[in-house]
Amino acid sequence: MARKANQTGGSSHHASDITNGLSSLAIWRQNVLDNILRGIFIFMTPVLILGIVNAIQDYYQGLSYRQTASLVAVYVVVYILGALVTFARRLGFPFRAGSLLLLLGIVGLADLLLGGLSSDGLLFIFASIILAAVLFNLRQAVVFQASGFVIIVIVAGLFVLGKLAVEPELQANSANLASWMVRVLVFALLSVAVIYSTTYLVRSLDRSLASVSKQTEHLTSLHEIAFDIISHRERDNLLDTIVSRATSLLEADGGSIYLVDPDGKALTLVGACGEPQKYINTKLKSGEGMAGKILISGQPMVVKDYDHWEGRAASLPYGVWGSTIDVPIFLSERLIGVLGCYTSQGRLRDYDQNDIKTLSDLARQAAIAIDTVNLIEAVKSAEFEAVRSYQIQAIINELLKIGLQNDPLEHQLTRALDVILSTPWLPTLPKGAVFLVDEGSNELTMKVHRNLPAPLQLACAHIKPGVCLCGRAIQSGEIQFSAGIDPRHEIHYDGMEPHGHYNVPILLRRKLLGVLVLYLAEGHIRDEREIEYLGTVANTLARLIESAHFQDEIQHANAELIAAYDTTLEGWSKALDLRDEDTEGHTKRVSETTLILASFMGLPDEELTHIWRGSLLHDIGKMGIPDSILKKRGPLTSDEWAIIYRHPQNAVNLLSSIPFLSRALDIPFSHHEKWDGTGYPRGLKGEQIPLAARIFAVVDVWDALMSERPYKEAWPHGKTQEYIRAQSGKHFDPRVVEAFMSIMAE
Repeated sequence: MARKANQTGGSSHHASDITNGLSSLAIWRQNVLDNILRGIFIFMTPVLILGIVNAIQDYYQGLSYRQTASLVAVYVVVYILGALVTFARRLGFPFRAGSLLLLLGIVGLADLLLGGLSSDGLLFIFASIILAAVLFNLRQAVVFQASGFVIIVIVAGLFVLGKLAVEPELQANSANLASWMVRVLVFALLSVAVIYSTTYLVRSLDRSLASVSKQTEHLTSLHEIAFDIISHRERDNLLDTIVSRATSLLEADGGSIYLVDPDGKALTLVGACGEPQKYINTKLKSGEGMAGKILISGQPMVVKDYDHWEGRAASLPYGVWGSTIDVPIFLSERLIGVLGCYTSQGRLRDYDQNDIKTLSDLARQAAIAIDTVNLIEAVKSAEFEAVRSYQIQAIINELLKIGLQNDPLEHQLTRALDVILSTPWLPTLPKGAVFLVDEGSNELTMKVHRNLPAPLQLACAHIKPGVCLCGRAIQSGEIQFSAGIDPRHEIHYDGMEPHGHYNVPILLRRKLLGVLVLYLAEGHIRDEREIEYLGTVANTLARLIESAHFQDEIQHANAELIAAYDTTLEGWSKALDLRDEDTEGHTKRVSETTLILASFMGLPDEELTHIWRGSLLHDIGKMGIPDSILKKRGPLTSDEWAIIYRHPQNAVNLLSSIPFLSRALDIPFSHHEKWDGTGYPRGLKGEQIPLAARIFAVVDVWDALMSERPYKEAWPHGKTQEYIRAQSGKHFDPRVVEAFMSIMAE
């Protein structure tokens, strides 16, 4: 923009220089004087040289040295004065022009004194008068004429009275009064004619220069205006600038610009300067007012007194406008608007063809600028729509992502509301709420909100259908809009600030699920593009709510199923205890203690659930062992031990086909493995053994030692503790033993 401004400024200065040069008569006279002086100076140079040569020749022919030097000095002084007057422009025009005329007068006087009527003196004096008429005004030229006339009369008197005399060969008629009277009369007549004719020509030239200057100023103004209006990229600023420039160009009091409506049947006031600003967006039908008549005729119009014109527009007030001029704005022979200027009431003027031409020229520039801005705005609008579509899709995608997350519905709605309020082009305040329909009472319940004051939260916690705009939205199933606090807004509270609303019903297959409420600045205009977008958002929210309800139902069903599974597992563990009467209660005790130890060691809650199930089923493999072996009172044979050792594998065979228990198999399969690798069934060593199995192994052995069995007495607490410590690093994971002992100490 800075570069454009500089370019504009340069053009303006150049045009201004042209205007000043053409319109200034003083500058024209200055140029005339300069050219004459330069010509005289060029003529004086050879004269000076010849004069000096003649003086030197006269010196050798008997002229004295003093006379010769004086003559040369006169030549040189006159030459220097001529050069000074010619080139020293700082001396000023009056001094230089006066010096030239004085020089011509002196030369003329000298010729008259030396040659009488036979000299060229009258010609020099006449030339000075002509130049006076050219270089000065009439009054000053008359003064020079009178001065020359007086000089001639005085010289004539001196010759006639015999006070002056010339050489005999130059005495022709020098003392003849009649000859002098004829010469003086002719001189007077010719000088008067020359003065008045020359002055007339100069004045005509001045008027021509003024006319050219005015046209140049007009072209300059249009040139500047063209740069000014072309630099605008926003329609409203452009239109105001066009009207302002037109008003200034015609020295009017105000102006207006109408653009033709798309249907071509009316015009709308879109830009104004002065009083018409109050009537922006006023429409004039075809044939109404000056602009309406131009819409029909396509011709400029001038009205001397608009307030008393019969064809004035009824929609505009009286007592405002004086003289008015309107011209059509054409773009490729298509009328697109009307540009006009006016004077205030009582200040009438006659707008002429020059004014019409000036305004029409500006209208042509305006048409190009308006078309350019319309194209730019069309491109911007297309770009905005593309960006808006992208943003809408991004927001919808974000809402869909929220719906895929397994969060509580209120958390999802809170995040969704934040996403909706962050829509870049949606002019909402950072306030809003989501209401859901209570299926029992059919009332709206505020589920989530953003930045609502406490009184409003309390007043709008529950809203019945038909109450306020949100209640009407749920009742009608249609979006309710207000630009301010609507009269139908029944709920009020102290400190309520003015605001507008979008109340968007959330529907799914015609079923009303809730209402999305967004707050707007007071005075916001309803926008159908916003309505369409909010409808899409509401549909997405409806699917989000439905998905959340399905998730709740699924989670509830899963919880019931899991509870049934866990109850079944507990039943299995009780059945095992009942089968082996000697270990009754063992499963429950080790399961509870294992959970405590695993939680103490920092295992997550999800893992604890699988440990609980694995603990309950740790001996499920014994279901494949015959009672004769399982309940035998005496020592077991090697074959019987081999059958006992198979019970972890039995557990895997039994449970692996149940996906629900896949993560609970570590304990039933590996709780007989030992840290040093001497355990069974796979001989795992160290951390090869699953952590859950390592934890359970310590608890299982502890409970077995502390319990009475048919084949042994219950060990005391201290002895059991010493054994567990002794087996750290052999049978048990040292880290698990340390954690277990910490629990026992508590």
